[in-house]
Amino acid sequence: MKKLLLALPLVAGASWAGSTYYAGTQAQPAYQKLLTELNAAASEMLVLEEANYTTGFTQSTAVTNVTFLGFPDNVLFQLKHDIQHTPIGSDPEGARFSASSINTTLVKESIAMEELRQIVASFDGGEPFTLYTDVGFTGTVVSDLQISSLSLQTDDGEFAFDGGRYEATSINGKIDINGLIGQLAYTDNTGNAINVAGSSANFDLQQVGIGVYTGEQGMTFPSLSYTSEVTGIDVTLEDIVFDSTTSLTGDKLNSEGGISIAAINSPLPLNSIDWAIAMNGISVDGLENYISTMNKLMDLGAEQWQDPDTIDSSITSAYKGLISPGAEFTNKLILTNDGGDVIGDVNVSFLGDGSANGMDSMATLGDLLQAITLNIELDADAPAIDLTPAAMLMMHPMAQQYILSDGQKYTSNISVANLMLDVNGNQQPLEFMLGDELNAPLDSAMADY
Repeated sequence: MKKLLLALPLVAGASWAGSTYYAGTQAQPAYQKLLTELNAAASEMLVLEEANYTTGFTQSTAVTNVTFLGFPDNVLFQLKHDIQHTPIGSDPEGARFSASSINTTLVKESIAMEELRQIVASFDGGEPFTLYTDVGFTGTVVSDLQISSLSLQTDDGEFAFDGGRYEATSINGKIDINGLIGQLAYTDNTGNAINVAGSSANFDLQQVGIGVYTGEQGMTFPSLSYTSEVTGIDVTLEDIVFDSTTSLTGDKLNSEGGISIAAINSPLPLNSIDWAIAMNGISVDGLENYISTMNKLMDLGAEQWQDPDTIDSSITSAYKGLISPGAEFTNKLILTNDGGDVIGDVNVSFLGDGSANGMDSMATLGDLLQAITLNIELDADAPAIDLTPAAMLMMHPMAQQYILSDGQKYTSNISVANLMLDVNGNQQPLEFMLGDELNAPLDSAMADY
């Protein structure tokens, strides 16, 4: 049930992303191309295929079947596409477009599950979403996805959703999206209540590869709250922000993003969170290959998974293609409470093995560890730690081997380089810790992850 509810906005969003192919009197072969793109985007869960297509001079219609991957005979639901277009033809490859207006809706009668049909009927007007798309002569696509409000009463509780709206413009791989999602609220029969305030989303992207984009993305939730009449727990999160920025240098991607929560009111000793992650020097071709490999593995049957050597080799090859010498990964987490700040920082750099792609002579886990540097730092105000259960851990003899304390701060600096572990200035060869594990074949070691 949850997968079906998630599938509706997924397919709706994918439809407007590819709707440029619905144009002019050459719309049917372009529609087939659209289905190919949609299936690539939804390969881990859904399959979309043509059920019916009718071509007209200024109006065409199409119906798309949507099924779960591996169950082609069980249609979950259908989408209907009403296409108004001028009689000027479009190139089947999508190089030129006629002016078109496309209206995509859910065929409610096609929904297989009675329970889901009842939920769909609870949307305002009985229509969960309507997608309006205008395709210009130049190929510019302007889409307006309108999601209806929902009020649903069940035996377990009451659910309400204020609806939403996403507007998008795309041309030549450039996509600009602005969206608003209304308030969402749920209260169960025991008095537990969740409330998510209306949120906004903004995307400014440029496609640089299959499934690979540069640009900026962001989502903001003003507040999220949970209350329980039974336990008396009251939690509120304010100003929740998800964002990311990706740029291209040559054929390498540099991406940074994260999540921040400006204010936290809860029984826990935690006032705010700021978590930032960055990956630099990721190969575009490698990322395309990684996505393709993982999608193919997801499609394999049970018998094909009985060949672990082939699977391990595919996974290792996909991982290797992602990085090259100079690639970096950073992870920084900042937590605050009434006692102060706790800052954790992790940095990993890939140096390579001296070959062109940095991995030609890499065969063992030891070779990989020789080719990277790792640094982990902790900088925490002691009063902040003392307000948490972690204060007890700091007193443990094992923790004291890695974390220093002067009464005001807890600090730690741990690094790995040249197969040496350095803990706050005290060095030890990794061979003493890992022994024969350093000689483990790289293929099997990487496949475990």
